[in-house]
Amino acid sequence: MNMRLNKVFIVSDFGTKDYYVAAMKTVIYDLCPNKLELIDVTHEIEPGNILDASFICWQLSLLNIKRCGVLAVVDPGVGTSRDAILVECEKENVLVGPDNGLLYPLASTLGIKRIFSIDYTNRSLFPQISKTFHGRDIFARALGHYCNGIRSFLNEKDEMVENDIFLYTKDANKLIFKILHIDRFGNIITNIPCFEELKNTCRLWVKGRTFTLKLVSTFSELEVRELGILCGSSGFYEIVSNLYPANKLIDVSSGDTCIIIT
Repeated sequence: MNMRLNKVFIVSDFGTKDYYVAAMKTVIYDLCPNKLELIDVTHEIEPGNILDASFICWQLSLLNIKRCGVLAVVDPGVGTSRDAILVECEKENVLVGPDNGLLYPLASTLGIKRIFSIDYTNRSLFPQISKTFHGRDIFARALGHYCNGIRSFLNEKDEMVENDIFLYTKDANKLIFKILHIDRFGNIITNIPCFEELKNTCRLWVKGRTFTLKLVSTFSELEVRELGILCGSSGFYEIVSNLYPANKLIDVSSGDTCIIIT
């Protein structure tokens, strides 16, 4: 696939305190003759939380991102034998990051065309490899070279690490699901798709505690600090409260398993 990317979306757990994000961007700009627009999606992923980052990356599939790249670096296995990969997708996207399941939900939604492992042993293309900063030394550099038309560092492979973040269990009277993400408002985004029918009032079990959830369409249908559940903008149910963070009423984190009694 030979293409000219228009934008690159960047996701990481680097935060904004340090120079790490600027270092990756500088590498890409230095290598790519046709300057890309680099868009920061978020750098506030909980450190090492692959599930949370996978969901954020997947949400990009809800946008018009044709001819766009994604650089995602949430890499608790940095410096180990896990592969660094580049994935070409059917919708003319290029995804770059560690092969730890992070990119799989987005790649499978966009349609996986070819998967490559990144060979970073060529010191003319990858002159320095830090054991702790593959975001700068491998992933950003690989994307920059790719945008510059260089493919010699890519070795095609058959598969990538899978990560089914949308897998949940349903039986006669309960849904067993995971928390995908807590947004900045404290809304708790689940992996239950909105096509699942819920009762007007249902019970939530989490960490040995039980909560009552009211099925609503908007936040305003709830009293202040009252818990509810509604269909969110990404197509999944969200546990919410009105004018108060739901995650402060329910102690949960991304990746936690919960049960709704239907």
